[in-house]
Amino acid sequence: MVHGMIVTGEERDPDLLASFWTLAGDLDIRSPGPSPWSLEQRVIAAAEAGFRGIGIDHRDVARFRYGPGLERMHAMIESAGISIIELELLTGWLPGGPWPADENTARVHDDLFAAAEALGARHIKAGVGFAESTASTAAITRAFAALCRRAERVGTSVMLELLAQGPIRTLPRAAEVVDGAGPGGGLLLDAWHVQRAGVPIQAIAALAGRVGYVELCDGPLFTAESALADATRNRRPCGEGEFDLPGFVGAVRQASYRGPFGVEILSASLRTRPLNEIARRCAAGARRLLTPS
Repeated sequence: MVHGMIVTGEERDPDLLASFWTLAGDLDIRSPGPSPWSLEQRVIAAAEAGFRGIGIDHRDVARFRYGPGLERMHAMIESAGISIIELELLTGWLPGGPWPADENTARVHDDLFAAAEALGARHIKAGVGFAESTASTAAITRAFAALCRRAERVGTSVMLELLAQGPIRTLPRAAEVVDGAGPGGGLLLDAWHVQRAGVPIQAIAALAGRVGYVELCDGPLFTAESALADATRNRRPCGEGEFDLPGFVGAVRQASYRGPFGVEILSASLRTRPLNEIARRCAAGARRLLTPS
């Protein structure tokens, strides 16, 4: 089950979703601390900028689940006019992976699946990290399938993200895992990781219905920074970099993708700007890309 799907193709404005990190503000990706802006502030900023969806991280889920309650969280989001919800991040599920399960893994998973059910979330993101894994494709598929079965039970889906480095960095392997896992899952293609992994545009176009979610951002074609620093500091709003974003969007549409487009922009320069400015600028760039005049 996937919530928030577009059924009319390009006949209407695209559904845009502001990812957690796009509106997280001046927050290092390695920090467990909260965003400098409350979830309420981020939801309002997203709605005012024209986003129909928002990404919510586990730290926000935990604050509400063990505080005011997930029902209040849902009411607050719904009252702002936000109807598409993404949750993140499922880690510790990959056998032999760079993010092994620890004493917190089960609680984080429980919190995210409980929130998915209470909020009617479209999907939960599943990550594997940049480090290599000794796990076989079959073992990764079995582990991902277990997440997908759990997602089906609460009426959501799990999106497996292809990353520029690590065990899910090639399109054939990512597609094999998603195909083998059965229903309840999908493939997440992020423009940044697609660019850095060197995934051919024509290969995306041939995916034929396998794409479950798409994330947009722009950036420089080349960088001298490490992969992690590059991915978390150098992204830019659509139209402000050098990526072939029209080609990327055309390819996912050719692959029959008709869902919402996430906007995930982790930028060292942008994250220190006022929240409303970040939301408006990121939404405007994506909207120009997806609805050219």
